[in-house]
Amino acid sequence: MKLNITINYSIHIGIGAGSNKGLLADSVPSPQSPAVKHRNTLMELIEIYRVTIFVPPNHLDELKAAICASDPLDIGAYEQVMWSSPGSKEQFRPTFGAKPTAGVIGERISIESVRLEFCIPRDPQRLQHLIENAVFPNHPWEVPAVFVDESIFPMK
Repeated sequence: MKLNITINYSIHIGIGAGSNKGLLADSVPSPQSPAVKHRNTLMELIEIYRVTIFVPPNHLDELKAAICASDPLDIGAYEQVMWSSPGSKEQFRPTFGAKPTAGVIGERISIESVRLEFCIPRDPQRLQHLIENAVFPNHPWEVPAVFVDESIFPMK
């Protein structure tokens, strides 16, 4: 579903408890001024899935390439749109039956990780295809940390 909304905003200036007569009258732009160029902005709200994946830094480029090969990740006139934030840590303890890529059964491990995020339109089949065919086969963990949130992306 696509929603259209109009955002109106104005500039408010106050000077303590006293009067502001004449103090800032010349510095407040009129509504027709170029300084208030986005006073009425028509915006489309697009319903999306925001996908967040934690991945070890040395596997980031491979995972990004696989995801982009599987889906255009397009937003407006842009494609392959992704965000990554280094400096995360993953912690886990493999238990009996696990086949860990890192760590040893019964011992807790903490390793560096990158938070990778992207969004796609809210289409369950597209999401399932992307995760099953790009994320799971190209992520080093037996159970990748993948989180999917329903969100809204504002487009102007």
